[in-house]
Amino acid sequence: PARAPLEGWAVASALAETVDPSTPVSLEDARAGRIFRQREVVAVGSWGIKLRLSETLSAVATNAHVSDAAVPKVDPRRRFQVGNKVDCRVLRHQGGRAVQVTLKKRLLEGAQVLDSYQLAYDTPGATYRGLVTGAADVQRGLIVTFFEGVHGRVPPDSCRKADLGPGDVVDVVVRRCALRSGSNKPRLVLALAEDDGPLFLLPSSSSSSDKDRDDDDQKK
Repeated sequence: PARAPLEGWAVASALAETVDPSTPVSLEDARAGRIFRQREVVAVGSWGIKLRLSETLSAVATNAHVSDAAVPKVDPRRRFQVGNKVDCRVLRHQGGRAVQVTLKKRLLEGAQVLDSYQLAYDTPGATYRGLVTGAADVQRGLIVTFFEGVHGRVPPDSCRKADLGPGDVVDVVVRRCALRSGSNKPRLVLALAEDDGPLFLLPSSSSSSDKDRDDDDQKK
């Protein structure tokens, strides 16, 4: 029977980085929260930068994650060139052989990783670090995004504006998480940690009524 020219062959590499156990070779090796040091920039555009994690994996840092500046987006072409080396942390898998990463130092420093709503549900009162991705106003409060696309809301009754907005990295406390079934998305309610601004919880009567509403939502 006909055989392909390389059938039965294995592709190998003698590069030092490929035999380093810390070098990722699969998406499982690039789990959310993992930090990679001194990875090479291989492409730069207005959209962000592309990094080479290994011979088999690449990563993208969008223009919202290439700077510590507290602004929604930064033009990477003013800060990076192909060949630069940077430290990064995995935010989420993008599919294929690429992952999304952040270069923000405060997100690299955060020890606790919130990468699922189940974890938030299991750890009420825990503190996590995330990125403000939604504007602050008196109706909506703050939208904070974590790893693997997990996001929650700091309601206006739990924070003051305190000059926070998209691009800021904040520490927040999990107040409660309602896990919903079917097409309904989970709801994660947060409060600012004291280090990132004034923290004041709802009065006990209001908290009880909110809990009742969450319980009703879960029953539905």
